Amino acid sequence: MEIKTKYNLGDNVFTLSKERKIVEQTIKRIAVFVWPDETRVSYDFTDGGEEYENMCFASKDELLEYIQS
Repeated sequence: MEIKTKYNLGDNVFTLSKERKIVEQTIKRIAVFVWPDETRVSYDFTDGGEEYENMCFASKDELLEYIQS
């Protein structure tokens, strides 16, 4: 099995904070969870937060597009 992540350690991504505000985060740790029918990637950030890969975006515009769709 080969697992590839969308982002790497040290990358900056855009996510929504708990207050639903757009924030830029730096990835400090990557965790991969594997089940028989699903694989999920989770990123931990330098500020202590975390988010699954599907809710991390390379740019603010990409995140805004997702929100508006």
